[in-house]
Amino acid sequence: MDMEKEQTILDAAIAAVYRTTGIRLKVHPEIKKGNRILDTEITVEGYKKPRFTVDVKKWAQQANFGAMINQVQQLPGKGMLAADYVNPNMADRLRDLEIPYIDTVGNVYINEKPLYVLVKTAKARTLETHNAKVQFKTRGQGRAFNPTGLKVVYEILINEKVLNAPYREIASKADVALGTVGWVINDLKQANYLIGILPKKRRLKNRKQLLDKWVQAYLEKLRPKLFVGTYRVDDEYWWKKLNYQITKYDAQWGGEVAAAKLTGYLKPEEAIVYLPKNGGDELFREQRFRKDPTGNIHVFRAFWNREANNPHDILDTVDPMIVYADLLGTGDVRNIEAGRIIYQMNSINLQGKIDQPTIELFKLVNRIAVTLDMPYLVVGATARDIVYHYRFGTPIRRATTDTDFGVQVRSWEELASMSAMLVSEGFKSTESPHRFICPNNTKLDIVPFGSIQDEKANISWPPNGDVEMNVLGFQEALDNAFQVKVDNCPTVHIPVASPQGLMLLKIIAWRDRPRDMRARDALDIAYLLEHYEQDQDIVTRLYEDNIVEQYGYDVRLGCAHLLGIDAGSIASESTKKRITGILGQNFKLEDGNLIVEEMCTNIDAEYEINLAKLKAFSDGFGK
Repeated sequence: MDMEKEQTILDAAIAAVYRTTGIRLKVHPEIKKGNRILDTEITVEGYKKPRFTVDVKKWAQQANFGAMINQVQQLPGKGMLAADYVNPNMADRLRDLEIPYIDTVGNVYINEKPLYVLVKTAKARTLETHNAKVQFKTRGQGRAFNPTGLKVVYEILINEKVLNAPYREIASKADVALGTVGWVINDLKQANYLIGILPKKRRLKNRKQLLDKWVQAYLEKLRPKLFVGTYRVDDEYWWKKLNYQITKYDAQWGGEVAAAKLTGYLKPEEAIVYLPKNGGDELFREQRFRKDPTGNIHVFRAFWNREANNPHDILDTVDPMIVYADLLGTGDVRNIEAGRIIYQMNSINLQGKIDQPTIELFKLVNRIAVTLDMPYLVVGATARDIVYHYRFGTPIRRATTDTDFGVQVRSWEELASMSAMLVSEGFKSTESPHRFICPNNTKLDIVPFGSIQDEKANISWPPNGDVEMNVLGFQEALDNAFQVKVDNCPTVHIPVASPQGLMLLKIIAWRDRPRDMRARDALDIAYLLEHYEQDQDIVTRLYEDNIVEQYGYDVRLGCAHLLGIDAGSIASESTKKRITGILGQNFKLEDGNLIVEEMCTNIDAEYEINLAKLKAFSDGFGK
């Protein structure tokens, strides 16, 4: 929808709210919060709060509900839907989800202190502005968001490198006519989704907005064309028994079953199966599918070119992007949350951004850990660089060739099994029991934790207990790790410590290491405090919660305070007590804070600001 039509709907909805309630809403266009520009913000005249970020929809009642509410909930701040018309059924569902809405006929729902407003008696009617009917034709989105163009956009979203491939290659991957590719590239350029004009120098921008737009168009325009039918089988656990064997029919799981396999979050109630472009009779016959419009098995044809996208063995689940769309398409709150988890799992993608030997190391450790049923995560400087350098492009301050993993083990024998598997792959053990030399001569450190640690989170390596470590904080880091995509064929995700988890580990490591070895931990603490503001959702929270006001609108200090709050929220009682003690002891020192001194590369220029950041972190951590 173009801006003029969007503004017309918003103006009419605001006028309707005043007509039915007497409440005046004020529009604040292009409000800046931190580094983020919000399209439109609305306030209620006479009140400082609440404030709403608005998503305007035409034909909201015809849009996919799940995709629509996901867009509203992803808005910074409190999202509000402004629509031409919110029908009664949609209004009930929006209220269940606590999503405020207004429409052009006077329906209103606001439930944010100190206001509660509900108008639900208004019926649809022709929208008029200035006594002239406003005619809205079907939104012209160009070829990029028509069924054929959506196939090209899909290829670009799952592998951005495709953007710089020859048009003929893109057309082959997407299975579309050659001319379609040029039209789609031009449409994306005009819609501000591409940077770069010359071939081989294009890249995506506003990727999340493009993904959301693709999902909504896919659910409304392309997926209905792929629908085969709805079915039922007698055995409610049929999908568990079939599991990976679905691939023998050249079929794949989508929707809830795929989400359960990818995240472990869902207990599937509905199944989506994607068949190849031809075939399916064998699956229907052997699994005893019978057509039933009320069934819980929904079958679609795959639109993508499997041979082009997945040259290795076929996977049993469709691409996470399709799973994400399937889940949003249900409109179910539980599924939408699972969709967000899947999106987050795929929001950090290391493909093409990190050297292949490191990718192969990740894949090997992942394979060993899966074989041994051993939870693990990437920690240390590698995790730091993944979270900030590869995700946001921040410079690497302290380069490292070491790779550190934490592994949750049930016994020392289990750790010995992992060590033996590493040695069988060409790794060399060293005098330090936790260190290995990789085949490419880099270092690999494996730090175990779990059932082998004592009540103070100490571990002592057998047989003599000569090597001791404290692993406090590792469990919290594992429980709150990011999932990072490292490969597509097959899809591999690795758990990586989050900034909050890293802060717990780094502060404890700083205290436990000898003084001549801990400077790197202090520098990493400084790095984490400096770059927490790279995540724009963090900056938005500063303003929503009025934290930035506490620090004189200094975003650096506000973000340090938020990192403290977030790290404190995941810390166990024992971890929180330990870190509070470490920080408190340093702030009491009369001759200078030792952590802060070691955080500085230039103590005269950096001491005061680093001291202020660490104090802001400490204040947040204690809340």
